[in-house]
Amino acid sequence: MERYFYLKRKVARVHLKSYKDRRGTVTGSGAAAFVALLAAVIILYMLLVPPEYREEILGPVVPGEEEPGVITPGGEPVTEVEILSKVPGRLDKLATPSLTVPLDSVVLFSDVESKKIGEATSVFAQNSLLSEETDAIRFNVLDPVNTQNVLLTFKAKKSKGRIVIKLNGNVVFNDIITQPTITPIPIPTEYLQKQNLMEFRVAGPGWKFWSTNEYLLENVQIVGDVKDVSHLEAKTRFILDSNDLLNTKKARIQFVPNCAPGEAGPLELYINDQMIEKATPLCGDLQRTEFLPQKLKTGENTLTFKTDAGSYIIDQILLTFVFREPVIPTYYFEIEEEDLDELLDSEDKYADLELEFVGPEFKNLDVYINGHTIHIDEKGTSFNMNIEEFLIYGTNAIKLYPRSRNIDVTSLNIKVITE
Repeated sequence: MERYFYLKRKVARVHLKSYKDRRGTVTGSGAAAFVALLAAVIILYMLLVPPEYREEILGPVVPGEEEPGVITPGGEPVTEVEILSKVPGRLDKLATPSLTVPLDSVVLFSDVESKKIGEATSVFAQNSLLSEETDAIRFNVLDPVNTQNVLLTFKAKKSKGRIVIKLNGNVVFNDIITQPTITPIPIPTEYLQKQNLMEFRVAGPGWKFWSTNEYLLENVQIVGDVKDVSHLEAKTRFILDSNDLLNTKKARIQFVPNCAPGEAGPLELYINDQMIEKATPLCGDLQRTEFLPQKLKTGENTLTFKTDAGSYIIDQILLTFVFREPVIPTYYFEIEEEDLDELLDSEDKYADLELEFVGPEFKNLDVYINGHTIHIDEKGTSFNMNIEEFLIYGTNAIKLYPRSRNIDVTSLNIKVITE
């Protein structure tokens, strides 16, 4: 009986010990889980706070201490040292070295037409001892400069004494008319104005004070040769876009003037109302003239030909715009001799050239590094290449030269990477 109770107490102690062991195991596992959860919360918090507060919490990086490298997917740290970083932007290549614009032929000429520029059915003037009566004709001339060979004609129905005729205050005739019909009286063109006044008066009888001098003129006309110069100027237009204008280094015009030698006057050329040349060309010979691109503008431009005499037929008009090559910058960076030796001797280091592009479309460009050429002829948004074999001691140079148009490069980076 005593043995029974002894065994029973021993079994109870074993069960109690087993319970305590299990309770200790459970309690230890909970603590480990709590610590892991707390660490995860702290890490997440440090990632979310702004960098300036993170530095205050962790403390600044002490100079001379190595910063941890980038962790690759394999778990190995990678250190990157940047030696060049640029934003090249858009690279463009000229589609053609120049642009030639053909223009239509133009014709310059003048018409001379005989016109009646003033008239009156009748003019009456008289002068006596007691009275004097005068008469006048008013007339307009649109273009006095181009009105030539002006004549005054009339029929004298009555004529006694001396008649004085003035144009704008200038005497053009002062004589006695004895015949009904006279030779046309020439009018000096320098007396002409746009608005004109021709006056008729008769001289007094003098010692024959009892008599009266008088004139009655009929069918009075003032005629002249009026030259129409509206066709001595001709305009032609052309369009120039902004890119072509910005790239224009020089501009020139060529044409062939067909004219009668000795009859044609000087020929004037204007771009947008700015004169580029005035000369009498050789009829039938090809003419070439260069002018400054600053006279041009984006959009519609005007080319004008003018002359003051003769006639021209201007053929084979060509405008040529010679473009300048786009400026392609060269980027420079320095590499010390010991750094380059270390780079070349190490199997864990390499120099990485990285180009980033705006879009994945096809690119065709050359990369020049210290006299070596890397040709890129592919699609994609980035390009990477180990360029350590192209590097030299001291100053290095790299240049991007486009082979196709409109290549947008967002970044150019050269880094020394240690794996």
